[in-house]
Amino acid sequence: MNTLVAYLIVIAVWATTPLGIKWSGEALPAFAAAGSRMAIAAALGLLWLAARRQGLPLHRRALSSYAAALPGIFGAMGCSYMAARDLPSGLISVVFGTDSEQARAAETQKLLTYGFRFFETRTFYQKGTELA
Repeated sequence: MNTLVAYLIVIAVWATTPLGIKWSGEALPAFAAAGSRMAIAAALGLLWLAARRQGLPLHRRALSSYAAALPGIFGAMGCSYMAARDLPSGLISVVFGTDSEQARAAETQKLLTYGFRFFETRTFYQKGTELA
């Protein structure tokens, strides 16, 4: 896969994550919402593989990798969904690529401070307003 295409896919997924959390988190319990989002992602991934005429690796090592990654990804996503219910701003920070846990904490603090400093709540429509 072209690096630019992979990068754009990652940007699209992360850019829509807060919206996905907000919409599905209102309709379903947190871990059910996270599970449904993961199921949709899996279906899209399998369609992508089918379109490229590639199979999903199912050998022992691949299955071990899937089993090792799933709890961390699902747990983190479920916790994000639960936290989004209590954070009225929906502000979430994800920081990768730092040299240490302390550097990651410092960069996260900077991002969240900036976000809360410029956060404003706006009501565009009152609850129950018919839009269509």
